[in-house]
This record gives sequence, C-alpha cells and structure tokens, in this order.
Amino acid sequence: MNRRLVLVSGWLLAFLFAATVVGAAEPDCSNQRPPAGAIQVTGPQIRLGERLIAAPGARIEVVATDAAGQPATWTPVVEGREATDWPGPWTAGGHSAGAIVVDSCGRRASLAPVSFVVDTEPPALRWELGDRKMFMDSNRLSPDPEKKRRSVRFARSHGRPAGDSWLSEAGVWQIPLPWVQNPDKTFLARAQYPVRIASEHPQAFLAAPGTTAALEGSDSTLGERLLWISAEDAGAGVETLTFRLKNDKDRAAQGMDVLEVVAIDNVGNTSRKEIVLKRAAQKAR
Repeated sequence: MNRRLVLVSGWLLAFLFAATVVGAAEPDCSNQRPPAGAIQVTGPQIRLGERLIAAPGARIEVVATDAAGQPATWTPVVEGREATDWPGPWTAGGHSAGAIVVDSCGRRASLAPVSFVVDTEPPALRWELGDRKMFMDSNRLSPDPEKKRRSVRFARSHGRPAGDSWLSEAGVWQIPLPWVQNPDKTFLARAQYPVRIASEHPQAFLAAPGTTAALEGSDSTLGERLLWISAEDAGAGVETLTFRLKNDKDRAAQGMDVLEVVAIDNVGNTSRKEIVLKRAAQKAR
C-alpha cells in the first residue's frame, strides 16, 4: 500500500477522533433548568413520630443530575455550612445534612437538608430483687393465671421461652440450673438458649430457689424471691432483650453458671450485664 496514503488516512482518523472527544466535552447549556438531586440517610435508623433517629455510623447518600439527566458534582453541607466530607462517626444529638449540586455549565442548586438525631446511648438494664407481693403491688407482676396475664399491657414480655428451657407460671420464668429441683428432667435443657424477647418494654422475672445471684459486685440469695430484669431506652427504643447461658468452664467447675443479659436498641447500641449464679450455702440444722 502507498505509504503516503496510509499516513493521510491516519491523520484523518486522528482528526475525527479528536473532533468527537472535543464535541462530547462541550456541555449543552441551552437548557436553563438547574441541576437536581436527592439526599437520604442510610444505615441503622428508626423514625419515631417526626424524629429520625440514626446510629453514629449513619451514612449520607446523594444522587445529583444536570438538566439532561447526566451526573452532576456535589459537595456536602453539614449543619448549614459547606464541608469537604461527611463526619464519621456522627456525634450524639441533632444534625442536618444537605448538599450543593453543580452541573457542567456551572449552575448551582441546594438540596433540601435532612434532619436526624444520632443516638449513641445503649439501653439501660435495670434489675431488682423482691417477693411476689412487692411486684404485684407495683403492677409489674399480675397474680392472674398465665393465660389471662398475657392480655395485660406491658405486664409481661412479648417473647416466650421454649417450654423445655424455662418453666413459667404467671410470667415468672425459672432458670434451668442443675441444682433447681423439678420433676420434669427436660427443664434442665440448655439447648434452647438464647432466650430472645422482642419488645419495646421487655422485662423478665426469674426464679431460682436455692441460688445466690452475683450482679455488679452484690451477692443476694434468691430463696423464694424473684429477680426482675428490664431494659429501657429513651432514644431509639429497645429492640430486643436476650438471655444467654455462657460456656464458662472455669466457673462451671466451681458450681456456677453465668447468665449474660444483652439489650440492643433499634439502631444497634448494645449493653451487657452478667449474673453469676451459684448454689446457695445450705444452712446448718
């Protein structure tokens, strides 16, 4: 082939390619519409009334386009001021996240900010020892049978342990410990753990006669008393209250069981407590 013809053809192709690139790089600014977009909070969150409550690791997602539907650039607006990036993690309290969108023609538009509250506090675990009369007087324990008790609002948890895990009478769950005597041998089954209570106001009444419970440095012999445990959260609200028997071989060798109590709120904040249970010392006759 003629070398000169090849060179001319190469120049022609290069010119056409360059013209195509230059043409694509030139935006069409004849449409005067400003760019548009949407902004939203993602990650663990819950809406309570008009408040959007989110976790500290909440992310902000922005989608922005120009008048022709092509992607546009944007910059964050945090608490009403332009920023280089989103904070991470967010601090506790109220926040506002918006964005400034700029298209290829230099037109700017502000996206309406979203407001949300960051909850960093885990649920509060409460516990108390008392006899049945004390809890009945405080309306936390109903004297009615189990079937009738289920209709009492917030009087018992919405969760229900498996029958071969914890025995229940009027909402009082007996902890399956080797030294708790019961004619039903399946009562000592541990395979049904963990016991998970899904409720905004979870509570449990635990009974373990002949047992000493150690919680937060305090030892108490239960006897015929009940151990009441509940979880409360003023922010995102409680999602679940869970009870687990831990596999602690060292303590098991000393005749102890460890009951772990875990409360999780609706954005993932978690609190834990351990209750060490052991056979109470027998009184000398």
